[in-house]
Amino acid sequence: MKKPKARLRRLKLTELSLVDAPANPEARITLHKRAQDEDAEMRFQKITDTAHPASFDSLEAAMAEIRKVEGCSRLDAMRQAARDHPDLLRKYNAAGMEAVEKLAEDSRSRTKPPAVENFDLLVDAIMERDKVSRSVAMQRARRENPREFEAYQAA
Repeated sequence: MKKPKARLRRLKLTELSLVDAPANPEARITLHKRAQDEDAEMRFQKITDTAHPASFDSLEAAMAEIRKVEGCSRLDAMRQAARDHPDLLRKYNAAGMEAVEKLAEDSRSRTKPPAVENFDLLVDAIMERDKVSRSVAMQRARRENPREFEAYQAA
């Protein structure tokens, strides 16, 4: 018997993030509305009318100025800064990608502690010996080699 779909009613959403890969592929938006946005030129004019320059070194600086001038939320300031300063957005995203790539490279270059390496070898040997899954082999390795397992956990 097929379960009925759940419908959520009387909700007050405080934030809605649209993404290209949703966690729930079945989720659908059937109705939405948004506030009318000011023209980008008007936003730019508001910023240039202040005593602060309209060119910024970073997206964060542009966001801070937009928040100060318009008194809006950080998220709204980011949206406006991204629309008004696409060059800064590209720079911001590139810096983020560099950071992610560096973290990935660092994690690949790390070696396992000897205790982890030794226990992994024991698990591999049991998998081969008993022709079992890794999960079952880990259980058996734990029972058969309690000292190595304790060192593995400590590492």
